[in-house]
Amino acid sequence: MMTPSPLPRIALAAFAITSTQCTFIAQGELKRGIGQACQSDNQCQNASCNKGVCANACTSSSDCLKPTLCIESFCRFGCVADADCPNDGVCIGNACSPPVKLAALMEGSAQGAEDGWTAAHKASLDAAAAGIPRLKNGGEKYLLEENVTSAEQYEQLFDSLADDGTTIFVTASRVGDDEAVSKAGANTTASFVTFADFPIDNGNRDNVGAYYQNPEQGWFVAGKVAAQVMGGVGNKCVGLILPTPTHKIVRAANGFVRGVRFQSNNLFKVVIRWVGAERDPRGASETYTATNYQFGPVDGKLFREELLAAQLADYGCAAIAHMTGTQRIVATVETKLKTKVYNGAFDMMPLYSIGSDIRYACTDDFSSGGKWFGSCIGSLYWDWTTQYKDVLDQILAGGWKGSTTSIPFQAGPAAPLRFELNPSPGLVKNLAAKDVQDLVVDAATKGYEGLWTGPLTFTGQRDGDADGTADDQDLSVDQPMSPQEVAQMCSFMDGTFELLDPTLSPTSANVVPAVVPGGPAPAPGSKADVAGNTDVAVDQTSPKYKDVYDFELNLPVPISPETAMNCSKSPE
Repeated sequence: MMTPSPLPRIALAAFAITSTQCTFIAQGELKRGIGQACQSDNQCQNASCNKGVCANACTSSSDCLKPTLCIESFCRFGCVADADCPNDGVCIGNACSPPVKLAALMEGSAQGAEDGWTAAHKASLDAAAAGIPRLKNGGEKYLLEENVTSAEQYEQLFDSLADDGTTIFVTASRVGDDEAVSKAGANTTASFVTFADFPIDNGNRDNVGAYYQNPEQGWFVAGKVAAQVMGGVGNKCVGLILPTPTHKIVRAANGFVRGVRFQSNNLFKVVIRWVGAERDPRGASETYTATNYQFGPVDGKLFREELLAAQLADYGCAAIAHMTGTQRIVATVETKLKTKVYNGAFDMMPLYSIGSDIRYACTDDFSSGGKWFGSCIGSLYWDWTTQYKDVLDQILAGGWKGSTTSIPFQAGPAAPLRFELNPSPGLVKNLAAKDVQDLVVDAATKGYEGLWTGPLTFTGQRDGDADGTADDQDLSVDQPMSPQEVAQMCSFMDGTFELLDPTLSPTSANVVPAVVPGGPAPAPGSKADVAGNTDVAVDQTSPKYKDVYDFELNLPVPISPETAMNCSKSPE
């Protein structure tokens, strides 16, 4: 049997030192380790007491043992950024929290050139969400679904996104708002937030918020601005290009007309043209040969909106506003029409435009950094940032209860509807930003009802008792219009004109008091009746509406002119 060799002296010495050290530590006072609570540095083992916890000093997370991170110069448990959190969490105050998922389902495209209403909501939601750390969906602050147009699409997205953990839904269209109210009954744990520029309601559901503002007072301000800027040049008219005759479009057009008439002391008229849709989706395919300035097929193909602007300029309208979905009209006035019109038959008439929906509608790239078009007076635009921020803060705090909220027209930073004047010095004659603000304050002070209080006169279709037959066309001084009549409005105010036959030259003989398609037949003896403008049906036999009729039937997805161009069938 072999005897074990003795350990080397060096090894024995090391063992003795190690044994002595272990014995010493075990018998001494053991201090608190990393992550344990403390009140002072001397309570921590080779560490410092930081914010009530023992921690090692550091300059970066590489100095720290995992899973601790370098947070405010000390190694601590927690997070520095969202990437430090599991399950797609968010880092708030160096602590991981589960994300709150929001999805915005929009009817149009968020590109400003294509759909101003959707682009305005995206800009507002972007600004509101940027200051709310808990919002996160798929690596972004929120999920944006564009071009959602049908009830079936909304229903499918509501279900699939809810299954994926989305708890806040935003919509901003008639179909989307209706579907949100319907879906809210089956998904009571989610919050549905709906927006509109016409009256909506939340269906008496606690998890649906319905927010809307009527835009008519804003258009009243825009009408006053247009009349003040253009002066009495040309044929003393303002052009107004409209999509289809819904109740809300007719109300907004009347607000604009009243503004123009008020500012011009009833000297200027507003000449309307119908597109037949929110935008022309076919691509530029029209040509136009002008009578009063040099413009023809050689100047290129036009979208339908651009064609209508060229027609209105040919009649001598010195400013052109629109309520369509795009800003094509604004760009066309600047790039194709203003110089030719100035050199035409109207004795150096300047040609202006007014943008809509988005703040930077008057710039060449629809952004804050874009170059302002010299011919654009300004833009009547939407900014829902305050409303989004307030609602989302309440939802995340757990104190929100859905309701129907009508937001009054107002001045100030919380106003959803505002007017942005072209900032170029001296461009807009005799008008400054403060002047526009004074107009806004005045319109807000008079209130929504004030816009629909006499004296007022209509062109022939006013149906005061809502029985489907036009009656008295006048409201006397201080006589209010009933809420029902306002809501179901299918009649134009005096001062609104249209082309009796768009295929003829735009002369004064061809411009007559306007009627609303699908509204009541003009009352006998009314201005439209006397002018022979009694056709309110859009069909292929009507010279006045044949261009709209053909346009709608030849769209990539045809629509029925008898329905789309019928105010009495309008859902809004």
